[in-house]
Amino acid sequence: LVSSWHAVTSSFCFTGAILNNIQIRAGSTNSLSGGIVVTIADVTKHPDYTEVPRSNDIAVVRFQTPLGISNVVNVLFLPPQNFYIEDGQSVKIVSWGFETENGPQLETLKTVFLNKISVAECESAFADTENTVAISDKVICAQAAGKGMCMGDSGAPMAISNVLMGCSSFFKDCLSDVYPDVFTRIDRYTNWILDVAIPGTTRQAGIINAPVVAK
Repeated sequence: LVSSWHAVTSSFCFTGAILNNIQIRAGSTNSLSGGIVVTIADVTKHPDYTEVPRSNDIAVVRFQTPLGISNVVNVLFLPPQNFYIEDGQSVKIVSWGFETENGPQLETLKTVFLNKISVAECESAFADTENTVAISDKVICAQAAGKGMCMGDSGAPMAISNVLMGCSSFFKDCLSDVYPDVFTRIDRYTNWILDVAIPGTTRQAGIINAPVVAK
């Protein structure tokens, strides 16, 4: 959630999706109950998104009605354009995805902490997986022993404190110790997100000390 009207997620989430069948639940750690539920008005995928190889995997979702910001529903701030995270930095990811390839999908929100690795190390790990995902400075790769992403985790937010640093884009093998998880690097798209969410307005890109507010 980056404003009361908008969420940032992966474009891959909407492959073959029927928007009328999708709801957004906020303010609950249970995927099936509690909190506030809104429907989707539209989704803007990044114009350069490709599924194979996975690249520019980011989308902005606009809600039919705004979510009220409260003590249980709040935004993650957008990072400044070209904000750098040091290798080895611990990052937090939350999701309702599977914990194993055989499921089941979780009903209770899970939290996973991974460590950022370098682009070079990530490229090396995926050297034997030709044309599956584009590893570049537009992604963040992260991993930790026995932890990671799985089915149902696409679009899961990566955060440091209350700043949105990435969203889950690609994994190979659930909770893999061999292949790192790949996240779209949000700071490479901060200006694009703002252009989509706040078109035709004057704003300073990359403000992290105030929420993005839809006009």
